[in-house]
Amino acid sequence: MTGGLGERGQAVRRGGGRCRGAAQAAGVAMTAAVVAVLLASGVGYRIRSVSRGESSRPSTPLRKAFTEFPTDFLEYQWRHGRLDEAIEKATGAEAYLKLSGFRKGDTSLMELYTSYVGKGATMVEHEPQVCYGAQGWSLPYGILRTTIDGLTVRLSDGSMGPLPVNVFLFEKDVDRQMVVNFYCINGQYTDSRVDVRVMADRPGGYYAQTRVSMALSGVEWMEIDPKRVSQSRRFLRAAEVLGWVVPVLEREYLPPAPVE
Repeated sequence: MTGGLGERGQAVRRGGGRCRGAAQAAGVAMTAAVVAVLLASGVGYRIRSVSRGESSRPSTPLRKAFTEFPTDFLEYQWRHGRLDEAIEKATGAEAYLKLSGFRKGDTSLMELYTSYVGKGATMVEHEPQVCYGAQGWSLPYGILRTTIDGLTVRLSDGSMGPLPVNVFLFEKDVDRQMVVNFYCINGQYTDSRVDVRVMADRPGGYYAQTRVSMALSGVEWMEIDPKRVSQSRRFLRAAEVLGWVVPVLEREYLPPAPVE
């Protein structure tokens, strides 16, 4: 379904950094507890821009609630999930989709998460390497950049092309994970957070971040060649799921792209 997969090279920067709280003195203890749980989940959270303030424009709503997203595609058994209430508030997302999937045929397990904000400028979510890194996960191969060639989307420069994604191979003790992450801002797709900041806060604009995460066995970890990560079995599974999910999100849930 997703067609061939092509590489665009690897970023040389290694993941890292720590999430910094913005709480006032009276609320430091509560905020720290929420952020700690948030980091452990791998979910980003919102930082409001004090210098710019809140956007005064109305929020752009979803076409349809994420709760209506189907759970019977690609032979997976999908279940809708909810974040902890404290984490929900900390993310700053107006809406989110959280699905856990299991496919009996090949025992594939997968987590799908999409966050949505109808005011792009108010959302500054952390990339996976920041939150995972703060919890002790290492990123031995840095950020890998590739594309899902069989999934054509409108890119951040306005052209049409394959979906750009960042791939993270996390390791912590005997645990390993693959996370595939990308952004959609005002109907255009990118793997760059810089693009999102530049394109944010247009009238009718919106922001969404989607990621797929999968646990990797020791054998799967050893089989992955970082220079050809898009040929690994787990990435092909993620590409298959995103090849189905992204068009449905775009067609039925995310708003139309703002008029130029």
